[in-house]
Amino acid sequence: MKQSTFFKAITVCVCGFGCAAPAAATMISGQGTWGTTLQARDLDGNKATIEAYYDTDLDITWLADANLAASNNFDVTLTRSDGKMTRSEATSWITAMNAFGGTGYLGINAWRLPSMMDIDSDGCGSETSTTINGEDCGYYVDTASAEMAHMFYLTLADLAAFTSTGVDRGSPYTGVGVECATCNSGPFSNLKGEPYWYGESYRSTQYRWYFNNHYGGQYASIDSKFYAWAVADGAIGTAVVPVPAALLLFGSGLLGLAGISRRTGTV
Repeated sequence: MKQSTFFKAITVCVCGFGCAAPAAATMISGQGTWGTTLQARDLDGNKATIEAYYDTDLDITWLADANLAASNNFDVTLTRSDGKMTRSEATSWITAMNAFGGTGYLGINAWRLPSMMDIDSDGCGSETSTTINGEDCGYYVDTASAEMAHMFYLTLADLAAFTSTGVDRGSPYTGVGVECATCNSGPFSNLKGEPYWYGESYRSTQYRWYFNNHYGGQYASIDSKFYAWAVADGAIGTAVVPVPAALLLFGSGLLGLAGISRRTGTV
């Protein structure tokens, strides 16, 4: 299959050579649909904390921590401590997550990796890594059937290395991981501007699909170490309404004034 110059750059990055370290994403209000399509969910019975977000567009629930493996390996031996893992390790990690405590992590035993669909059952087939046609390989892929792509392009409205008309933005560009001027994490923690594994195999081979959250491209790999983000089907847990940060600050200010009032005897 023909590889573009850009795909070679992705290959270099995947192999771990010469790829700039992605900058940290930040919560950007108004960028993307996340403000209206993601609903906070309580999974541990403490409504003061939010463990997941229900995606009303995809009817799935995303774990709030997009790199839980870095802090909880569920006793699975991982070759790295930063959360990156091989596809085999990711499978073992999800399995252990569902078996945790006998009922599954946070009481859920149906966690899985994000899903995508090989539209023509041909891998990349006639597409190239820079294809921009709403299919399954390249950029601006079918967001209705590719959950990570939907998150990147629609929910968070992050920028890919190419425009939607195929123009190379060059390097650096303002997408996830380089200048990051528009890099959006939404409400999630530890969301990395790097590749994440999908759950599907590539043409029934040892290769597995992944979404590159740095460049916005979708392809397959066999032995790389990528991140794993746990999701579950449907709306799980209990819906909660997060308290806005400004309101929390206002409330703490009132408490401070009340304390001063008690000490001085004023009202």
